[in-house]
Amino acid sequence: GKCGIFAPQNEFFYVRNTTFVNFGVSGVLTGCNECLSESHPQQGGFTTRYEQLRFVKSGKRIFWSETKREILWDLDGSLGGVEDSMIVRSYPHIVWSDVCTVLPYAEFEDSVRCGGKGSDARIRRMKVFVISPYYLMYDSLYVQSDVGGSRLSFLPFDGTGFVFP
Repeated sequence: GKCGIFAPQNEFFYVRNTTFVNFGVSGVLTGCNECLSESHPQQGGFTTRYEQLRFVKSGKRIFWSETKREILWDLDGSLGGVEDSMIVRSYPHIVWSDVCTVLPYAEFEDSVRCGGKGSDARIRRMKVFVISPYYLMYDSLYVQSDVGGSRLSFLPFDGTGFVFP
C-alpha cells in the first residue's frame, strides 16, 4: 500500500501546510520508518507534530506501522479535530475517559485522542532499560494505570528494554 508520510525515527519531526489527495482508505500517516529494519532498528514511540493538514478523498488518516507506539501531536486540530491534542494507538492504559476520546476506526484505525487546548494531558515516549532478572527482558511488558492495563511485546531493537507511549 501507499502512505502520505512515513515519519522518521526521530523526536518532534514537523509537518505543516500539507494536503493529501486520493489516498482512499489505505491510510495517510504513520510513523517510525525503517524501525523494524536490520540496518536501523528502533522500538518507536516517537512524537511527530502536525498542523495545517487537509485530506481530500483520503478517508483513513492514520494507520499504525508495526511498532504501533507512535505519538501524533495535532497542533491545530487539522488531524483529529482538537487543537493541541495527542493521538496514539488505543492501549487500555492510556484511555482516560476525562481527557481521552476513542476515535472512529475507519478514519483513525484503533486510535485515541487525548488532551487539547488548555489540558494538562500529555503523552510521552517512555523507555524502561534496567530489567531484572535479565531473562525477563525478552518477555512482554505489562503497563498498568488506573484505567487499564496493556501487554506490549518485546522488540529486540534500540538496545535492550522497552519503549511505549
